[in-house]
Amino acid sequence: MDPNLYTAIDALISAVCRGRSRIIRPIVVPVVDRRRSPIGPGLKVEDLDLCTESQECRTSQAWVPLRIIRMPHSHERGTDDAPQHLTDNSGSACSAEQDVIRRPAVILLHPTGTNMDWQRSKQEDYARGGYIAAAIDCRYHGERAQEVKGQPVRHVYEDALIRAWRGGEERPFLLDNIWDIMHLVDYLLTRPDVDPSRVGITGYSLGGMHAWLAGVADPRIAVVAAVSGVQGFEYAIKNKVFQGRVDSLSHFFAAVATDLGQSKVEASTVKKAWDRVAPGLVGSFDAPQSLPCIAPRPLMVATGEVDPRCPLQGVLEACHLTRPLYVQHVTGIREERRQIQLAIQKAEEEVLLARLKQQEELRVAQQKAEEELQLELQRQKEEKALELKRQQSLDNEAAILEGDAPGSGEPGTCEMIIARHEAKEEESRGVVRGNTSEEEDASKKLNPSSTSPLSEKEDTGETLAGAAAQSLDLAEEKKQGHEEEQPREMTLMEKLKYAEEEMAREQEARRQRSLEEEAEKRRLRAERIEAERRRLAAEAAAEKERQEMEADVRKLMVVYVEPGVGHTETASMNKAVREFMDLYLLHGEGLSESSRRNQFM
Repeated sequence: MDPNLYTAIDALISAVCRGRSRIIRPIVVPVVDRRRSPIGPGLKVEDLDLCTESQECRTSQAWVPLRIIRMPHSHERGTDDAPQHLTDNSGSACSAEQDVIRRPAVILLHPTGTNMDWQRSKQEDYARGGYIAAAIDCRYHGERAQEVKGQPVRHVYEDALIRAWRGGEERPFLLDNIWDIMHLVDYLLTRPDVDPSRVGITGYSLGGMHAWLAGVADPRIAVVAAVSGVQGFEYAIKNKVFQGRVDSLSHFFAAVATDLGQSKVEASTVKKAWDRVAPGLVGSFDAPQSLPCIAPRPLMVATGEVDPRCPLQGVLEACHLTRPLYVQHVTGIREERRQIQLAIQKAEEEVLLARLKQQEELRVAQQKAEEELQLELQRQKEEKALELKRQQSLDNEAAILEGDAPGSGEPGTCEMIIARHEAKEEESRGVVRGNTSEEEDASKKLNPSSTSPLSEKEDTGETLAGAAAQSLDLAEEKKQGHEEEQPREMTLMEKLKYAEEEMAREQEARRQRSLEEEAEKRRLRAERIEAERRRLAAEAAAEKERQEMEADVRKLMVVYVEPGVGHTETASMNKAVREFMDLYLLHGEGLSESSRRNQFM
């Protein structure tokens, strides 16, 4: 957090506490004789007094009248009724016999000159919606105002401001009420039916100022909705637009001007009054300094477009200073979500890669096993074939041996077999026997006397004659080839044909180059189109991201400006505030379209 924000919070806390200790246990006393209108059907009301001061600091304002309206708990329902089933805020059903359900709490604060009864109808509406609705009388209002006969009730409050201006120790304008609200939060968090993480606060006019500053001072308040309360006190003084606020406390400011010897209330009058009754309000924890301290908790600022007490430009100035903190918060959340998504995606990819790797290893192992099996089968098949061939050879030789009977007149069969094997060995060493059959070779080996010297000479002569004829043929072919290789002059027709072929080749080359150039142009055009498409897609994605971030920011921080409205709480403002509370305390769906139309930023 920005150190300046801590400065604003510290200044506010110091002004609120004014030396009092915050470490006191809330004291709550039931009140049975408090006057009130009848409670609506199906609701329970608790009238209490809350003590916010220690024993030594107690004054007439130490006891805070408190009213809580809520749905009845399960043990408070009539025993004659059928068993009832409730639904808690998470949507799960629970029986009436179970423990008390923790519900969201909302604090409703009244404007100047009224009391907590002014919020009665709102309390009942919130209670029917599932809230623990709390309302109090602010200091010198309602039961805390000691009425003076013949004097307007609101003058009781302004008289307290005058006493504070003239040196009293109390700070009834805003600060002491913030003290009471912080103790009210202490009490609410001790209740078994309140969810400590879902406490909201809202108020109108004076109540809106209380809601804004209480949200700054107490981070336990989860949701803040100030109606016609947020304003720039210093802005109003500098721009001389303070008259609306002066008119709202005319009795007080008249006394201040008289004490200062001024005939009318001027900017210096207002500045001195605020510095005395609420030190730090102008400067230290004014709206521009303190409103950003509420971030990143959900914040709604509702105001009228022409509200004289809360000039719009002063409100917007504070909101514009606050908005960047919500943008930063939303950006951080979105970046964190993106990192989580990337981590999940990376983990999923790693799991997928590991699974694919495992499958590939299994496939390779199976393939290797199949190949080894095929090789083994092939080896066995070859061995069987070789064995079969060997067996057939043995069988053939055995059959030949069995057919070699004595006196048959045939050459010795064993000698023929031996000669056949020797011929095969000679062939494997590259010995060529011509076209002579194995039987003739074997016969020659077995009967060398059958070949005469004369036949050998004839064979030699025939061989030499054949070689000579072959040499003559080769010489003739070489001569003819040499004659064919000699160049000859091309005819006219051949030249024309050659020229046409050259032109055709050039045309084909030009056509090919044109096609290549056209293809290159198409490729470059496609690249430009693809680059433009990617650029537009990136811009669209960035715009979508910006709009989504803007929507998230507008959900967290709502500035609701109602056109043409002055210092008035309208039904549409109340509707927008209720929707805002439901969104973050009851997990609703967001602002309706009619409420969103008046959302300023």
